[in-house]
Amino acid sequence: MIGPNGAGKTTVVRLFTDSLPVWRGEARILGRALREITPRKRAHMMGVVSQERSSRVPLTVEEVVTLGRLPYLSPLRPLGGEDRAAVEATLRDFSLADLAQRPFSELSGGERQRVLLARALAQRPQILLLDEPTAHLDLNYQKEIMDALLRWRRERGITIVVTMHDLSLAGAYAERLILLDKGRIVAEGSSAEVLRQEILESVYRTAVTLVPRDEGAPLIIVTPEEHNA
Repeated sequence: MIGPNGAGKTTVVRLFTDSLPVWRGEARILGRALREITPRKRAHMMGVVSQERSSRVPLTVEEVVTLGRLPYLSPLRPLGGEDRAAVEATLRDFSLADLAQRPFSELSGGERQRVLLARALAQRPQILLLDEPTAHLDLNYQKEIMDALLRWRRERGITIVVTMHDLSLAGAYAERLILLDKGRIVAEGSSAEVLRQEILESVYRTAVTLVPRDEGAPLIIVTPEEHNA
């Protein structure tokens, strides 16, 4: 999901995490109404990484990732072999095994983001919902995270829904784009169908330049005012 500030991207995430009430219409997950699904069952179905992140967590990396198994635990079912295997596999997939015993609070921003993604994927969800997962990250961390998500989608068959501001990055990785503006869907489809100059300039209300690339979506840059004179 892409769109300008205030378009409704984070609102969609909050609706599906049940932190915002549905006033009109209905939110559904895999064909089921959200209101009919218990929080525990929802956690089995969907992993979420929101923008509200705190680095002041008095836990190690491994302990944070292990929190992703909580939906499966109970007093009668403590952490077992399957849970440990899920945690260990996720740590490996996100190159976190060497950091497993490091305090979460001592990590860099990119490392913390990888840990939060690993925690969500340790749930083994069918859907992963991410709100700006690459915001404020360096280019190398952006690529590392997006490559890892693409690999998980291909190998595990999960559905990944991501909100993003970076149009070029979204176009490069997304199989399908949904462009929002003022709470409405303006365009949806492939990057070629959505990332078009006339559509983007209308929604973002600014001049943009699309630079074609040999493969994939175009590079999108803002056109300086002096070039519009």
